[in-house]
Amino acid sequence: MEWVRELDRAVDLYNAHDDTGCIAYVNSVLRDTTPGYPRTRYYALLACCLDDWREADAMRARAENSFANWRVFNRPGDSFRLREIHDEVHDILKRRRPDDWFDHQVTWVDIDTKELEAELVEEREAELAEALAELEAEKAEEEEDEAENAEAEIERHAGLEEGQPE
Repeated sequence: MEWVRELDRAVDLYNAHDDTGCIAYVNSVLRDTTPGYPRTRYYALLACCLDDWREADAMRARAENSFANWRVFNRPGDSFRLREIHDEVHDILKRRRPDDWFDHQVTWVDIDTKELEAELVEEREAELAEALAELEAEKAEEEEDEAENAEAEIERHAGLEEGQPE
């Protein structure tokens, strides 16, 4: 099984932090006839090595597709390591994703939707907190103005009372 050696070599390049070498090597050995398991691993390696997040996310989507196809023909217990790899790739890309990631993500899974919703809730809460702070500042300013006006009114009345004969 030549693909085992090829996959080991690609993993060694990745572990040596030679992203450029890993990308070049994977692109040279990845073929249409590559079996499902190494194909999934190759796409996952590319997703981790590519600098551009959008390209990396496309490779992640290919890895997920390949994984789904591979699972059709294999026992459920055989996919544990691939599931771990999928989760690692997801975590790596999550740390690297740009602010507008949700506009460009290739595929969506439940966790992505929940993360986006959480981000949107966080943004909305920040906006509401800012608006509330502005309202409170305006209210405090109005109360201060009212207090100054009331004080001026009291002083005016006191002046009138002093100026009036008894």
